[in-house]
Amino acid sequence: MAGQTIALHHVNLRVKDYEAAKHFYVDGLGCRCYGEREHRDGFMMSMLEFPDGGTMELVGGGTEPLPEDFEQRTGSFVHLALKVDEVEPVMERLIGCGGVRKGDIKDKELPFPMHIGVVRGTAGELVELIKLL
Repeated sequence: MAGQTIALHHVNLRVKDYEAAKHFYVDGLGCRCYGEREHRDGFMMSMLEFPDGGTMELVGGGTEPLPEDFEQRTGSFVHLALKVDEVEPVMERLIGCGGVRKGDIKDKELPFPMHIGVVRGTAGELVELIKLL
């Protein structure tokens, strides 16, 4: 693969409640919504750009949110990890936009020192907020 440029373009999140998820990411995290349109199957979709880079494709048409124990059911741990300046105020904004706190905010060494908090988004997804120490 020498000479190849490989970079992450976007991640995709399919949700049951498109408007709630859009509110969570746009108003809670400050994402910019662009390219919003109706999918041929009748549900909405858009691209969300995070304030300091990165893109998410938000797609409606999901049939149910992720179950609370989806990590244990699937044997995997899938989450969206976001680097933030301060964990607490971002977490409070996300809770105000429909998110649910998952556990306590704490300091960890994984493999580098960080202050970390986790919020369940409106579709059941996990959003990890990380302040590097």
